[in-house]
Amino acid sequence: MKLVKSLLLGSAAGIVAVGSAVAADLPVRKAAPVDYVQVCSQFGTGYFFIPGTDTCLRIGGHVRWTGTFSENKWTTGVTAASGFALDPAGGQPTAGGATLGRGSNAFTMGTNREIGITALTATEFGTLESMIRLTNESADRAYVDFAGFRAGLFPTVFSAGGSAAFTGGTGLRGATAVNQLTYTADLGAASVTLGISNPNADATGIANARTPRLPFGATATGVYGAGATPGPAVPVAGRMPDIVGNVKASFGDVDLHLGGALTQLRTTAQNNTGFIGSTYGWALQGRADVGLGTISPSTSLTLVGTYTDGALWYLNAPDGRGLGRYQLSYADAYVVNGGLSTTTGWSIYGALNHGWAPNVSQTVYGVYGEINVPAAARRTFNAGQTPFNLVTDPNNSSFWQLGSKIEWNPVANLMVGLDVNYTAVQAQNRVLVAGTEGANNAIYQRNSDAWAAQLRIQRNF
Repeated sequence: MKLVKSLLLGSAAGIVAVGSAVAADLPVRKAAPVDYVQVCSQFGTGYFFIPGTDTCLRIGGHVRWTGTFSENKWTTGVTAASGFALDPAGGQPTAGGATLGRGSNAFTMGTNREIGITALTATEFGTLESMIRLTNESADRAYVDFAGFRAGLFPTVFSAGGSAAFTGGTGLRGATAVNQLTYTADLGAASVTLGISNPNADATGIANARTPRLPFGATATGVYGAGATPGPAVPVAGRMPDIVGNVKASFGDVDLHLGGALTQLRTTAQNNTGFIGSTYGWALQGRADVGLGTISPSTSLTLVGTYTDGALWYLNAPDGRGLGRYQLSYADAYVVNGGLSTTTGWSIYGALNHGWAPNVSQTVYGVYGEINVPAAARRTFNAGQTPFNLVTDPNNSSFWQLGSKIEWNPVANLMVGLDVNYTAVQAQNRVLVAGTEGANNAIYQRNSDAWAAQLRIQRNF
């Protein structure tokens, strides 16, 4: 037995020795090199090299939950014994016989999803940049930036930013993205940007003025120029791109921005000699952001003034619909006496931001503005008659908003905020919102106003 055991052990040892000797004669295969992702620090934090390239990539975004309270003065689909009705599309009472809904408030919740990808490459002509951002699965930023040129979808260069409000910000054109092609000359402490913008985003339209202008009580009411019915805009023929630009400068704690825009107003309406000739609308905006270091390093003041003539999109004025009482009829221009007459508007906006603690800040903001429709486009009245307008009539108006928001950052990249604001629109003439003009069932309103509040929880990454 011992002999057999010795033979087996000896054979196994011999086999192992022979196998090792053969393996030593075989070529050794080296492991493939691992192409690790490397940090790209030349463009700031968060960037990394795409393996095998000299392009740096950064991925970021946020998840935001919102809970929003809003007033709604009219409730669609609700009836009452008074015999008035609400227009389901417009959310306001219709003229002519139906039902007046009771006022209501609404609380809604939503979740905003945003993810952005930025790619940067250093070249002999400067940085080549491309960026795409998806918000709720839809692209709201997408552009290529090279050697001072930027082409794509990005916020209008006319404005340096919008209202501080979380919800319902008005009277100030903000970060609305439009398709543009721009060039920026960097002059050090100053820069100049000039470009063209897609006009489809900022076409408020051209409407027909009442022809002839009839006094209240006349039997032939509803006669409008160029054969149009009240309300719809005259079709706008092919337009040239808007010309947009800005000048920016910094002086210590003061940042200045002057924006401008020029837009073509062109219509297919005709007068006795043919098509009505084009005219041009324009807008200017001046902005100053001032650091108030004498109060505290985290205190700042923003002042913005905007004026538009035939370019109401750049003003972003409310028309009352979102506030519930009525929706005013505005247009960039009106067909008046065979030509085009423009609408003007202006606003003044201010915001004061202060940090109460390293992770707590508050902003108080407000805006006031006016819309002035051409006199020839407005309804006229006989002496002694009380002025009023239909919702489809051009009407001068003023608007204002006052609000405050507070933001708390319990940890880095997490924000909990609350914004509360009050917005009001006042028509120059009272507006017929229900019933029949001059009848006992007529209901008129001059003011359309509402409170709004939003709670926001946002995680950035």
